[in-house]
Order: sequence, then structure tokens, then C-alpha cells
Amino acid sequence: MAGTFQYFWLFMLDFGGHLFTLLAGCVVTVILALTEKYLLKRKLSWLVELGILILFVLFACFQAWQDQYRSALTKDQQLAELGKPVFAGKIDDIGVAPGRRSGESIVTIFATVTNTGAQSIADEFRLSVTDPNGKTVQGEAIPPPMKGKDLRVQDKNDPRAIVPLSREDSLEQKAKNNPVAHNGAADGFLMYYVGLSQETIMIPGTVFKMEFEDAGGHPFMFGYKKTGFEKGFINQDNLQGEPQNQSH
Repeated sequence: MAGTFQYFWLFMLDFGGHLFTLLAGCVVTVILALTEKYLLKRKLSWLVELGILILFVLFACFQAWQDQYRSALTKDQQLAELGKPVFAGKIDDIGVAPGRRSGESIVTIFATVTNTGAQSIADEFRLSVTDPNGKTVQGEAIPPPMKGKDLRVQDKNDPRAIVPLSREDSLEQKAKNNPVAHNGAADGFLMYYVGLSQETIMIPGTVFKMEFEDAGGHPFMFGYKKTGFEKGFINQDNLQGEPQNQSH
């Protein structure tokens, strides 16, 4: 019973929030009274005035119910989102180096994935590169280095400096072996062989697209569009992508 009265007072508080509707009913009643006196020259039944007031009170009640209904829908949606991972991604930097053969490059992606939904691993990272002419090439994943065998790449800020990359720095290892928690994030590097020359990849307009999956196999995507003639690492504004499909 106490809970019932608690909800009743919450309803009355919301109902009072629609004071404008109640005042509108009073104004209409006053206008009707003036119409009776100066235009119709006769008094209408008091039932008419009462009916108008009741109509506006009912409408205010409906508005209060509508507010609570929409609030409940929002909360249910938030709970539903917490029941599944909601990933987003960002490419922070890109390194490009000559590949194993002519017309091939090694592309190193430095990326961050965030998760505002339920805890999940991020797996099956895939890279595709589209050159300015519209040719799209799928990257061939390069496994992360063995433990104790660090890779060495050029520092984007100082070409004379070398940055070591270990197996523990790999985004694949971080996001697969350690599930990304709710409101958590994981960052690291990924490497691919790409069947485009280094010169082609460095042309402005080249688009890099990353795809990956959550624990349930649902795909997500994020991307980056090159906008300048940078050498080595690319560090321009990110082109944030939307998940391709987050429906369950």
C-alpha cells in the first residue's frame, strides 16, 4: 500500500508539471463565460463548462502518463544495450612501409576500440584499403611478433627514433585475450600486407577501413581517410565510422 501511494505522489508531481494544460482549460472556460454573456446573451449549462475542465484535466493526465511511458522505454532500451556489446573504433595512426615484393606494402594500424555495452572480446580484425581510383584491396594479416621478438618502427615525431612494438602491444592480443569491459577501451597495433604500393597508399584520398566482430560474431566498422602527402606515419583527422550492424 505504501508503494502505491509513493507512485501516486510521483504521478501527481508529473501531473502538476503540465500546469500549462490545466491553465489552458481555465482560459477556455473563461472565454466560454464571456461568449455566453456578450455574444449568446444566454447562459449555457454548467455541464458544458464542467465537461471542458474535465477534458483538459484528462489531457494533462494523459501527458503525465506519456512522460512516464517514454521514460520507461528509454530505461528499457538502456538495459537492452547493456546486454550486448556496443563497440566503436578509431584509427589513431597509420604506418606504411615497402612489402615483400614490388607493388606491396606493409601497413601498420594503430587503433583504439571502445565499448559502451556489455563486456565482450573484439576479434577477427580485418583491413581493406581503397585507393583514390576506387580500387579496394583486402589486407593479409601479419601475426603479432613472438614473445621477446619486438618489432621496430620509425617514430612519427622523430624519424631518427625507433619505437619497439611487442606482442603485448598488439590490439588483437589485448582485445581477444582480455574482454573489453563496459565503458572500457583497448588500444594497440595491427599489421597487414596490402597489395598496393607504398606510393599509391600515400596518395590523398586513400581510405582505410577496419572491421571486427564481438564475441557473438556481430560486425563493427571504423575508418580513416587520408588527406595529405604525409611520409611514414599518417596523423590527420579521423573519419569515424558507424557500426555496420549492431542488431541481435
